[in-house]
Amino acid sequence: MSLCYVIDGYNLMHKIPELEGLSLQQARENLLEIIKLNNLCGKNKVTVVFDGRHDVVAPPHNTDFIVLFSEGESADNLIIRLVSKMDNPKSVRVVTDDKAIGTKIRNLNAKHVSTAGFLKKMKAARPKASYEKHHLDDEELDVITREFKKKWIDKNDTHKR
Repeated sequence: MSLCYVIDGYNLMHKIPELEGLSLQQARENLLEIIKLNNLCGKNKVTVVFDGRHDVVAPPHNTDFIVLFSEGESADNLIIRLVSKMDNPKSVRVVTDDKAIGTKIRNLNAKHVSTAGFLKKMKAARPKASYEKHHLDDEELDVITREFKKKWIDKNDTHKR
């Protein structure tokens, strides 16, 4: 059964430490990229809802999921309205920490997912790296640098030719 995720965009965005300190537009773009890279869209439908007007705050985005701006109503109301119109609310997962939204969507037979639970699920779904990162100490880095310089100079020394 495919699921339908409805994500409270700003609510989730403010829970991701890597997005702190960025401009609102950059944080929003990075959030969409994080969702895209974590491939929730495979068999699932994803809708990210932000407060605001798309022509004022929305960057052009290239995603496999829907990005909505509430335009004239709160994102909370838009999320609830979307869930209320779904054919199969039991397949809907609303990602938010907003307790009022959580209560209302549960009354519509949809499921509530906390942002922490969602982020944990995203981390678990990431593919494991097939290699381990290697950390080089300063001495090893110096050796590599000297070898590189020597090879580069030997290759590019025009006086030898």
